[in-house]
Amino acid sequence: MLERLFKCDVYPRLNNYPKRPGHDGPCVYLVKNYRSMPAILMAPSALFYADTLQPAAKDVSLIKWSGLVNPDIPVVFKGCETEDSTIDEGASWFNVGEIDEIVKTILTLQADRPDILAKDIAVITPWREQVWRIRTRLRAIGLHGIDVGHVESYQGAEFKVTILSCVRSRARFLDGDRKASMGFFGEPKRLNVALTRAKELLVIIGNANLLKADEHWYGLLQIAIRQNLYSGPDTGITVNKEHLTMVE
Repeated sequence: MLERLFKCDVYPRLNNYPKRPGHDGPCVYLVKNYRSMPAILMAPSALFYADTLQPAAKDVSLIKWSGLVNPDIPVVFKGCETEDSTIDEGASWFNVGEIDEIVKTILTLQADRPDILAKDIAVITPWREQVWRIRTRLRAIGLHGIDVGHVESYQGAEFKVTILSCVRSRARFLDGDRKASMGFFGEPKRLNVALTRAKELLVIIGNANLLKADEHWYGLLQIAIRQNLYSGPDTGITVNKEHLTMVE
């Protein structure tokens, strides 16, 4: 209902995000973000909020970790093209290669930063089977305290570190995902929630060459490649390597 009201003519400038949110038009915007590092807000602000987000977090700091592609920006996009698999004829999906990458990421992070505890880390994925298999792998190595769950369960939540597991790797199942409103592809609201849970470190693990067909993922990958945040198979995306202004 609120989304339908948002589109009504009574809010003529609402969809365009005025340059001075809260001072122009009938609505007041909440634009200060008290959760995340400025660099983590860079992509969500550009993709979903017309560059209006204002970082205001006081209790965050840059995580120094050997896994960062760009040591000055705590965001990593790890391209992973391992195959997705299904249970019960498509009832749910999982991706063993991404699970391996998640475990490797967490172990190297904790080796470098023993001050980052299991309770500081969340793994977010849109598929129930992936949630169960990640939990099983992590518990097998004593990491019971890491929170693993669906995107919808993290509304309003925040963690020092979040890891996104996208799972999907085969294009022929994307239409079914869209019809069922599942996954991250073609689901900008779900993607927005997932990207904005991290306070100090965001790691994305997914098949970039599949995800780039979605306009929001393509924009995210452009930012990641331009800022040297991406590692993995070549995406074929070319960007201007000039500096991209981050959220201030």
